[in-house]
Amino acid sequence: MSANGNGAAATEVVADASVADAVAEIVTPSAQPAPENLSPLELRVFVAYLMGWPHWRIAVNCGINEQTVGAIVARPRFKAAQAAATSQVIAQGAQIATRLAELAKPALERVAYLMANAKAEQVQMRSAFDILDRAGHKPTEHVEHSGSIASTSFNLHALSIEDRDALRALAEKAARANVLGVTHMDPAIDKEIEL
Repeated sequence: MSANGNGAAATEVVADASVADAVAEIVTPSAQPAPENLSPLELRVFVAYLMGWPHWRIAVNCGINEQTVGAIVARPRFKAAQAAATSQVIAQGAQIATRLAELAKPALERVAYLMANAKAEQVQMRSAFDILDRAGHKPTEHVEHSGSIASTSFNLHALSIEDRDALRALAEKAARANVLGVTHMDPAIDKEIEL
């Protein structure tokens, strides 16, 4: 039985410990500065927390109880480490976005070159379609439905008068716009709405 009482297998949590250890290795001084002032246990909790693990899973993984996990997560130095990690992720995201922007023009030039100069007509066409797609000129997609459509019903009498009026207006608008092939109001529905 796990710390949360769901009956999760302990072997699953132990196997996940190796994942946490691998991620912890990533945030050690060999790769980048570790969060300052965090003990090895706090660092392990920190990594599991960043991976999105719930407190019960962190507790089982680290051999502590959920209250201890909550206390560690609430510490100011833990919150400072979390803020620093978040800032680092945001900065790395900005670097990635900048790099993608730098590569966009050469990529477009390459696709345009292939469109004009590729020996295979298929490559030329695919390049042209890629450019059109990214410019917002996607071809119309047709969807075929081969199943049945179940009718849904509801009690019109349960609606307020305002809701019935709104439903009537919507039905009339749909009939005027010929939505779904409706060219007129069904008298039975019309009578039900008026009730």
